[in-house]
Amino acid sequence: MKSVRRFLCACCLPFCAAVMAHASDRVLADAAALIAADRLPEAREPLEALVAREPDNLDARLTLAEVYHGLGRREDGIRLLEPALAAHPDDPRVLGIYAGQCLLRAGELGIGFRALRLARRGRELMERAVALAPAEIAYREGLVDFYRQAPGLAGGSMARAREHAEAIARLDPVRGEAWLAALSLDEGKVADALAACDRALAARPDDYVALFTLGKTVSECGLRLD
Repeated sequence: MKSVRRFLCACCLPFCAAVMAHASDRVLADAAALIAADRLPEAREPLEALVAREPDNLDARLTLAEVYHGLGRREDGIRLLEPALAAHPDDPRVLGIYAGQCLLRAGELGIGFRALRLARRGRELMERAVALAPAEIAYREGLVDFYRQAPGLAGGSMARAREHAEAIARLDPVRGEAWLAALSLDEGKVADALAACDRALAARPDDYVALFTLGKTVSECGLRLD
C-alpha cells in the first residue's frame, strides 16, 4: 500500500504543480486587468494571498509592488521588495522598482536621518539599475527627477541630472529634450529650454510630449506665446 501511495503521489505532483501555476497566472492576469482599470484595491488582496502562498514568485511581488505604489503605500512596497532584492540583486526590474519606492518615500519623509538614508540607497540602486539596463529610459528618468529635486546632502546634482537627460535624448529625442527643457528652466536658462523644445519638435513634430513641453515652457517663460 505504501508503494501505491508513493506512486500516486509521484503521478499527482506534476498535475498539482501545473494547476497551481495556472492559478498563479490567472491571479496575475486578473491583477493586470484591474491595475489597467485603476481598480487597485481589488487587485491588492489576491496578490497578497499569492505572495503569501508563493513567496518566491517574483512576478507576484513586482505586481503587488506596483499596486502599493499606486496606493501610496511606500513602506509596504519597500518591505515587500527587500526579500526580492536579496534574492535577485542583479535584476534591474527589482532594483528599479525598489529604488523608486525608496526615493518616493524619502521625499515624503522630508528632512531626517531615515529620509537621507532612503534617498542615498534609492539613488545608488537606481544607478545600478541603469548600469545593468542602460537602454531602460524609466530608470534614467527617475534619476533625473531625483537629482534635480534632492538637496546636495542627499546627492542632488543638476550636473548629474543633465547627464542622464542627455543620455535619454540619445535613446528618445523627445523625452530627453523634454527633460533638458525642464532642467534649463530650473536653472533660468530660457534660451536653452526653448532650444530643447525646438529639437524635440524637429524630431517628432506631432508628438504630444513635444507639443506639451513647448506649451509648458513658453507659458512659464512668457516668450513665443503665439
